[in-house]
Amino acid sequence: MSLQKFALGCVIGAFSLLVHMSAYAQTRSLEELMGLMGRSFGGIARPVNAGTAGPVEAQLAREVLALTIEAQGVMPDSVTSLPDAEQAVRGQLYVALMGELIRAVEELEAAITVKDPARSKAALQWILQLRTKGHEEFRI
Repeated sequence: MSLQKFALGCVIGAFSLLVHMSAYAQTRSLEELMGLMGRSFGGIARPVNAGTAGPVEAQLAREVLALTIEAQGVMPDSVTSLPDAEQAVRGQLYVALMGELIRAVEELEAAITVKDPARSKAALQWILQLRTKGHEEFRI
């Protein structure tokens, strides 16, 4: 086998893997995404509340941010089960709430990065309030 054929095979294989990974990411359920977010927040909350959050927690916040962005595109069953007109209204509310959560997670990551414990705690509280609101509003 020539080097060119081998390289072409590698490129095709890598592209195929990327396509399959992308399809997997698009098929994750909201429940799965929220579970991953919850576990990540579990690793962030204690250090933030203790004032010891650092690079590990900042990385977890970045991971939560990516999950939140993905979750924003997955409508809850409590929205998709509604008639079309109501779906549109409730869907906009969901997207807006997730947008606010994205801003809160960005704030948390920024606060951890600059080592500002008070700001980190405030961002975490903001996130917890949004989580409660989202779970109550959309039965997630």
